[in-house]
Amino acid sequence: MKAVIFDCDGMLNTEIRFSKRLAQYVPLEISLPFFKGPFQDCLVGRADLKEELAKVVKHWGWKESVTELMNFWFADEANIFNDAFFPIMEDLRRRGVSIYLATNNEKYRTKYLLETRGLGKLFDATFSSSIVGYKKPQKEFYEYMLAHIPERKENVLYWDDDAEHIAISEGFGMPSRLYTTFDDFVATMNK
Repeated sequence: MKAVIFDCDGMLNTEIRFSKRLAQYVPLEISLPFFKGPFQDCLVGRADLKEELAKVVKHWGWKESVTELMNFWFADEANIFNDAFFPIMEDLRRRGVSIYLATNNEKYRTKYLLETRGLGKLFDATFSSSIVGYKKPQKEFYEYMLAHIPERKENVLYWDDDAEHIAISEGFGMPSRLYTTFDDFVATMNK
């Protein structure tokens, strides 16, 4: 094993709570069309989240600015990551194993995670759908990732909490594991 790819939401972050927090102010039936529609273009860099939110916040009844909505969105991010992963990542790097982050995220949240939350210091590179232009499980996401990792795909271990993502990555000949629990992850990595 020369490299490990970590999924973000669902693995490093197992408590995706923004939808629940937003629902306190905006009913899900009002916000859901945005997240199923324009937000999907934001995830792959074809639209800008700030511009798209500006089109809907008044309809949502959000009384603050778009910037304040995004601050509200990202503010809780610092408290939802499983910090137990970080010593494992540091140990992998000490042993010469490259580590990467693979995530479906739009550009502002990606920047927040990497710079403000500090994940950028942990990883050799980050593959975000907003930069790649495709989302997991699209095959183009994995093609891009493998083209930008210097290690041979047989020496790269990919972790994700989504079985569909694992099936696609395995189809590329990359050893892949389904993330279920942190204890299972540790036991598997120790093997």
